[in-house]
Amino acid sequence: MRLLNVDSRQLEEYTGDVPRYAILSHTWEDDEVIFQDLADPAHIHKAGYYKIDQACRLAKSQGLDHVWVDTCCIDKSSSAELSEAINSMFRWYHESVVCYAFLSDVPPDESKDLDGPYSAYRGSRWFTRGWTLQELLAPTNVGFYNAAWQYLGERNSMRALLAEVTAIPEACLGGYHPDSECALDLNVAQRMAWASSRETTRLEDMAYCLMGLFDVHMPLLYGEGDRAFVRLQREILTVHADESILAFDLDLDKASSREEPNFSAARGALARGPREFARWNTYQRLSFSLHPGQLWRPGAALQWTNRGLSMTLPLWRSRANRRHALAVLSCSVGHRVDRMLVIPLVAVGDSEPPTTYRRQKALPATVGSWPILQEAVLTTLFLQVGVRDGGDGGGPAPRPQLRDGAIVLAALPEGVRLNVVQQAEWDQVQVILPSEYVKLVFQTTMNPASIWLSVVQRDSPGPAGETFEYDLHAAQGFQGETTVHDRRSLSIRGVRYTAELRDQMYLGFKVAALYLTAEEDARPLGGGY
Repeated sequence: MRLLNVDSRQLEEYTGDVPRYAILSHTWEDDEVIFQDLADPAHIHKAGYYKIDQACRLAKSQGLDHVWVDTCCIDKSSSAELSEAINSMFRWYHESVVCYAFLSDVPPDESKDLDGPYSAYRGSRWFTRGWTLQELLAPTNVGFYNAAWQYLGERNSMRALLAEVTAIPEACLGGYHPDSECALDLNVAQRMAWASSRETTRLEDMAYCLMGLFDVHMPLLYGEGDRAFVRLQREILTVHADESILAFDLDLDKASSREEPNFSAARGALARGPREFARWNTYQRLSFSLHPGQLWRPGAALQWTNRGLSMTLPLWRSRANRRHALAVLSCSVGHRVDRMLVIPLVAVGDSEPPTTYRRQKALPATVGSWPILQEAVLTTLFLQVGVRDGGDGGGPAPRPQLRDGAIVLAALPEGVRLNVVQQAEWDQVQVILPSEYVKLVFQTTMNPASIWLSVVQRDSPGPAGETFEYDLHAAQGFQGETTVHDRRSLSIRGVRYTAELRDQMYLGFKVAALYLTAEEDARPLGGGY
């Protein structure tokens, strides 16, 4: 962890005993001071230096010698460091002595009427960004400051106002931690709703900024789009067997009947983003708990398999069309058993009884009525993740949007961790392809490790190509090369690489050269970096 010394304004690195520090929370603007800028004395003339300077002055006045600022304390040109920092960020905010929340769009003349319906404080951009959610919740102490760095108030004394602005319960605004009483009293869907009105510049960050909220960790894969949010939910389900994660995009005001439901187009089993949980901010009367067991024994734990999400839960099958069903979740409105939440499913395949289902888009009514609950039968089934959301038999996983000729990263199967290289770094090492192919390079932390290569035809109207897996048997500092052939006419030959192990956690492969051939002779397509 790097900290900025408030006196010398130089970075100091700590791996063991970290001194007491303040931490800055802000929204990124133009002309920020980044890690590389600190080597140039002219960085003090950049617009972004003002808040760094003010944070240092404030920390020193409070007896602190160090501050942490995300713009300049992380070397974002290092993919391994960026991944480690983002996975550690919730903890860093939690362990800070104080967090300075700098609201640059709140003018100096507004310091008293903060709770006015049209106050600049209520409308501050700081409350709309994804990353500032954990920066509001994680620290023990949060102080708010306006554009002139005038003190506006402290979070713990402003909980009622903050609850109105953010829709987060007051009990969670006194210092949140995934193991705190507040977190344990709320389910996944309710916490997801806190981010439903927030945004991030990069689509993937909408998932990465929520990792600390649920105490999960995963590699960064910029370029995968909203698939990052699907990966986040899968990680959450490995820690929390909470069926409320499936209770998104539901209409909670009507009860389903035994009449033929209005089944619409298929969709993925998991949400595409926190916006799909927005209703939980509206329905504050909702409370969730495992069903009390009057009707069914408790369901089996959720588990990922190669057939989809395995789960045991009450299932009601339509009389008019036995392929249609409603799955009853362990979630209810106001702890009422006759108000259990249900999701619409359609059977996949011709087996009877069906064992695999795919989720449908939301029904007009998605709260179970007594007849449905009485006719439901406890069933073990597999729920496909889906074509749109990718994985586990629901169709091909979506490919990242590729820039012609660039090497990019995408998702790996469950259980494989990644050392991610940012898109900007890969742009500097482009593979110039004279033919119709682009190449994806996947990197793992397994030892022996596997690299997955996929060749995609650029001239085809949709995703095409094939993925190949082979072992590199990598070890620290090991250099080598390997060969792989596809089962069609195209071959990838001679991938030279260097493996690097960092902190016993990240294993990266720097590709020195790639060879592609459709004939017998391989030709190099990229140089080392």
